[in-house]
Amino acid sequence: MGSWRSFASKSEALLKSNNIAKAQKKVRAGLEKHPNQANLLCIAIQAFRASDKRQESLEFAELLITHHPTNWEGYGRSAQDLVALKRFEEAQQHIQAGLKKTSQSSHSPQHCECCLPCIRQSREGAGVRQTSNHSSSRHLGWL
Repeated sequence: MGSWRSFASKSEALLKSNNIAKAQKKVRAGLEKHPNQANLLCIAIQAFRASDKRQESLEFAELLITHHPTNWEGYGRSAQDLVALKRFEEAQQHIQAGLKKTSQSSHSPQHCECCLPCIRQSREGAGVRQTSNHSSSRHLGWL
């Protein structure tokens, strides 16, 4: 059985070389052996977004939430996919659920200064929006 790191590095290398279909296949194989592994789930999200398969990307983001409910990544990534699918109210619900579940976690957007303006706007009713002032991939570039 291959380690999750092996699947991750091979999948990322395939993505980097723009071999998207093979990256998707490799990361799926990794997830068959390591179904709850957060890094593999994040790579799967990237791989399916790379081919504009947002519904499949959303399914992996929701698995990330299920298996890692105190990690912001799943909520943020699912909200991005929902916005791409034009499901704005659901995206806002995912953001709010993520803020509630991750508020005490070090994986929370509240612990990153670049996320604070977006959190405030979200709470003030501005809703889900993309911002250009985020550079950290850890927090996905927006709320």
